[in-house]
Amino acid sequence: MQKDRHLIQELKDELDWASGETEYVERQLQEIEEGFMARMSELGEDPSSASHIDLEKLNREKRDKQAAHRLNELYALQHRAARRYALLSRAYEIGATYETAEEIASALSQVLHRSADTEKLDAPLRHSVQDLADALFQYFHRHFDDDAEEKLRKAWLEAEATFKDLGRTV
Repeated sequence: MQKDRHLIQELKDELDWASGETEYVERQLQEIEEGFMARMSELGEDPSSASHIDLEKLNREKRDKQAAHRLNELYALQHRAARRYALLSRAYEIGATYETAEEIASALSQVLHRSADTEKLDAPLRHSVQDLADALFQYFHRHFDDDAEEKLRKAWLEAEATFKDLGRTV
């Protein structure tokens, strides 16, 4: 494992990055909210027309700053990263637990297939899952080396592409 980092390590790093970015933006939004509250208290409690106009301007400014941080997009990114990491972790668990490529493929199918997957796409799905099962078998039960890691990476990325073709996220 000298050339690159492990695939699972890369996905964990992706999840850590997304979580860190989300946390950072949440802190920034909290600071915006605190600044907004401080500026509101400066306006006083008298709802005169001048302070009412300032309050509307302040609210617009706060909403614009919050929108610029795109927190919902970060939440979606974090969710995707968590899902990818969880699925790969589950695939690793299956690969390490079962003794044959056939058993691995069967267990992966139970995790990855949905009843809504059409027959038309059944062959590409089976092929993709079998390739991933073969790569996991080699990785965990034959050769734990750079070549096995590269084959596993390739099989995982191809499985992701197959599922994306179905309109599913992995």
